[in-house]
Amino acid sequence: MLATICRFLAAGATHIGRSAVRPVATATTGGAANPVISAIEDSVSLVMSILAVLAPILAVMILALFAIVAVRAVRRIRSRRQTASSRQ
Repeated sequence: MLATICRFLAAGATHIGRSAVRPVATATTGGAANPVISAIEDSVSLVMSILAVLAPILAVMILALFAIVAVRAVRRIRSRRQTASSRQ
């Protein structure tokens, strides 16, 4: 449910932004900026689509990296404690 609400909010924000910029750009440049704005919109859309696919993959990889670092840290701490207790 929350994801659906977030999708609607993101789509609404994008639509409001486009509908605010397009008329201003058309009025101030006589329509000459429309192809540039369209290219920028397409580029941003492409980047966001790629990030939508890569973000979960990167999140899993970062989580795995944190787990590996945590396990190594715990092992080091345990080995130091055992070494310190065997010296006494």
